[in-house]
Amino acid sequence: MTSTVGENMTNNQNEPREFDAVLGGQTPPIYNAVLGGIEGIKRRLSSQFIEDREDALQDALQYGESGLDLIIQALQDKSGRLRRYACVLLSERNEPQAIAALQSYKPWFLKERWELEKRIGSTIIRWHSKKFANRKVEEYDPQVGITDPIGTAYAFRTDRDGDDFIADKLALLLEDPQVCKVEALVFGMWHSDVFESDSSQNIVNFLVNSQDQLTNLKAVFIGDVTDNESMISQMSHNYISPVLEAYPNLEILKIRGGNTHRMFNPIRHEKLKALIIETGGLRQESLLQLYSLQLPALEHLEIWLGSLNYGCTCSVEDLIPLLYGDLFPNLIYLGLRNSEYTNAIVHEIVQTPVLQKIQVLDISLGNLNDEGAEILLNSPIINQLDMLNISETYVTDEMLELLWQMDVRVIAEGSRFYEYEGDRYCTVAE
Repeated sequence: MTSTVGENMTNNQNEPREFDAVLGGQTPPIYNAVLGGIEGIKRRLSSQFIEDREDALQDALQYGESGLDLIIQALQDKSGRLRRYACVLLSERNEPQAIAALQSYKPWFLKERWELEKRIGSTIIRWHSKKFANRKVEEYDPQVGITDPIGTAYAFRTDRDGDDFIADKLALLLEDPQVCKVEALVFGMWHSDVFESDSSQNIVNFLVNSQDQLTNLKAVFIGDVTDNESMISQMSHNYISPVLEAYPNLEILKIRGGNTHRMFNPIRHEKLKALIIETGGLRQESLLQLYSLQLPALEHLEIWLGSLNYGCTCSVEDLIPLLYGDLFPNLIYLGLRNSEYTNAIVHEIVQTPVLQKIQVLDISLGNLNDEGAEILLNSPIINQLDMLNISETYVTDEMLELLWQMDVRVIAEGSRFYEYEGDRYCTVAE
């Protein structure tokens, strides 16, 4: 149900490297005056050139705890690009201080959005999340109990042969003496037949009724459901706002499935940093309701618009308040993904004020082709971004070669080169 890593990428010196999912800019030049030891690393970190400072952080890994401390300190650097690079370097480390630094700095970062995806031909294969909110995902086992309330996102799900609802497991969670320390929860299939269930209302009710026990909850994912369990367009969510009202310290809310007319009501939430809505077809009502939310801390907004054939009733005109207004003043990442009118979005967005403040534009999974890509290529404001994600689109290798020459870091994994009877589709619909 999501994008994938392409297998036939053209070899290119500007092709994104493994950590480039969260980085912008060009490949750093070789540092001319190599200085020795940890003191040399410190001097290089004061360079006026961001490429030199990135190189220094990379080299700091050779100096054990002292070097690791420098990378952790870089999480507070004035440069957002250097902070993101430090974040990526730390994400590859297993030391307790690195893990703790990441947890306190950034509960959500972009690399996670690509790391669980795979594509085989035209069939999307999705498995349950193994990571959410920078935490490993594990099924909650009542016999084992809560052993890692900070670093683990505990998952609850049923299957078609299981119980109608996961109420018994959830009740045992609330009896666990560590429940007040749990920070992240993942909810998969909530009913043995999601097509006949009352949407995810049982999950919402559980969360609202459990707010006095789950006092440290920071991240919630409702809908970790795979293709073989339910099509995304069939998954319904009615009235998610009570979760935000019940958890004023919530930082991440992810929802998969959008078959609903009623998702949000106007509220203010001071702490939410990331809101992700994955749909095969987003209704106009839900998008307009999203605009009614006051989210002053929001940094990451990701919307999958989906297909007209599977419930999408949104148009480019419906995006105008988001693109031209100042709805979310601290927005860094804007994802308008999985759309059947990506070219039209591109044509509009290059003229809008939102590009002046965000650092990452994600228009992947949609039907962008060379016509839309050329608009991006000819727009100077795109070069002010740190990253442009056009993965899983219809952009050709020839156009990618031109895009990779821009200052912005262009991510283009899993490009699609086939069309069906001349039509181009978004990646996720059914």
